[in-house]
Amino acid sequence: MMQIAIDFDSVMCNTMQQWCKELNKVVPEYLARNVDSLSFCSMELNYLTLLNKQIWAPLLRPDFWLSVQPLDGAVEAVKNLKKAGHEIFVVTSTRFDCMQEKYAFCLSRWFPFISYEDIIICKRKDRKSVV
Repeated sequence: MMQIAIDFDSVMCNTMQQWCKELNKVVPEYLARNVDSLSFCSMELNYLTLLNKQIWAPLLRPDFWLSVQPLDGAVEAVKNLKKAGHEIFVVTSTRFDCMQEKYAFCLSRWFPFISYEDIIICKRKDRKSVV
């Protein structure tokens, strides 16, 4: 049995794609981004004209998390790892005030076999570290 940590956003679900769609609604068209054109892990650095409050606002809404979908094959792959006896942890870099909606309206909906206790919340994942 292995302990496996899987990133949630853009590995298990299309969070970043949906977030870009939401932010593109409030920026001029020439500043709109798609998930493939993001230069930085931090959305604040990708949408410099928006206030921090504007950037994070979509993630506080339940309807945003209802729009997030699992990536093709993600549910089955994680389910198969769990069935094979592996211990699965979901890793996410998110603000704590967004986590309740993220879990209630998205993660528990698509991955009901992952318990809240098996979620690792961190501030950022873009630094190299030794585990």
